[in-house]
Amino acid sequence: MQAAWNYSQYGIRLDWSDGNVLLPDMRTIYFIDILVNLMLAVLMLIYWRTQKTYQGFGIMTMTNVLLVITYIMFALRGVIPEAVSILSGNLATGLAVVCRYEGIARFVGDARPLRRHAWLMAILLLFSAFFTFVENNPLIRAVGMTAYVCYYLFRIQLSVYHSKPPQGKFLLRTMAAFLLIHLILIGSRAVYWLVNPDVMTLYSSTLANIGFFLYDLLNQIGMTVLYIMLTGQRMAGELTEMQHKLETLAMKDALTGFYNNRAFSEIGQKELIRSRRFAHPLSLLLIDVDNFKNINDSYGHVAGDRVLAALAGRMELVARHSDILGRMGGDEFFLLLPETVAAHAIAVAERFQAELAETPIQWEEKAIPVTISIGVASLISTDDEFEALLKRADDALYEAKRTGRNRVVAR
Repeated sequence: MQAAWNYSQYGIRLDWSDGNVLLPDMRTIYFIDILVNLMLAVLMLIYWRTQKTYQGFGIMTMTNVLLVITYIMFALRGVIPEAVSILSGNLATGLAVVCRYEGIARFVGDARPLRRHAWLMAILLLFSAFFTFVENNPLIRAVGMTAYVCYYLFRIQLSVYHSKPPQGKFLLRTMAAFLLIHLILIGSRAVYWLVNPDVMTLYSSTLANIGFFLYDLLNQIGMTVLYIMLTGQRMAGELTEMQHKLETLAMKDALTGFYNNRAFSEIGQKELIRSRRFAHPLSLLLIDVDNFKNINDSYGHVAGDRVLAALAGRMELVARHSDILGRMGGDEFFLLLPETVAAHAIAVAERFQAELAETPIQWEEKAIPVTISIGVASLISTDDEFEALLKRADDALYEAKRTGRNRVVAR
């Protein structure tokens, strides 16, 4: 059976009648590479100028620009002087692989001093010039260029492997897989050339040549898309982290890190509902620093903040893991004690009050005496809302302040 299709307008003719397959001219492949890399460069440039990007993105953009120049030099071989095509193409290829390495390495935080690249680039150019002008040997020149590219592809693998990005680990590993396949293909091609030097050519329309450059084209597209996805993923991760921080700030007191008044009341209501449902005890300590205004007047507001922060630190030492700490505002604090009966809550309050009275708070080599008054309230059957428990603790605290301070009163 014979078959023949002619698509000459696309540069392709398949003729199976005699067992031969005619493939596109390599210059056609190179012009396709030029157009695709040009579009990728424009895409990267637009993204770079309109979106938030990270270190290395601009350098990565240059990779596609330099690949455009590389394939232009390939396509013009024979049209312009051969030496110009060779040296310009090798220079563009060398810079492109350096930019690819730097773009990825800087993104993952593993960049190297640029002077190392300059030395390697100088060696590459001297090598290319020697085997062009002094001893014209395309095989050695191509193998040397391959070794240079493989070195940087291997370095990218190491950068990705050793990186510990907060986001994008899967995408980085996918990118590394693209590059590993590229490294294997280009290295195998160089070995094949060394074993069979007569088949070494970049311009014959062989299936191997076309397949390699089509994969190279796929690699450029994949690398560009993955890099843009990595950038977007990192930005999304930062936005999520920022949102979490904002939510935390909305719930926590900046000075002490305790829950603020609103958040504490919400948590307190949930604890009250849970305690009533399972008939478990619940107690609340409302703590106020005695004569705090005098501390601010005598030592200054910075010292006052230091006292509040130190008091918060001592409360954390007293509290159990299940206890909930809060700051009402000013010099008033909460300590919610789940699973705690009134007698135990009073004992905790008295021990804390006595220890603080006996141990002044240090600030700038000064010992600031601090005492506190504590109101204690425990859950009773009529407490349907947390506000009721809080009101009784507040009344107890007022009683402690009214009757001399530095006391614990329970209601």
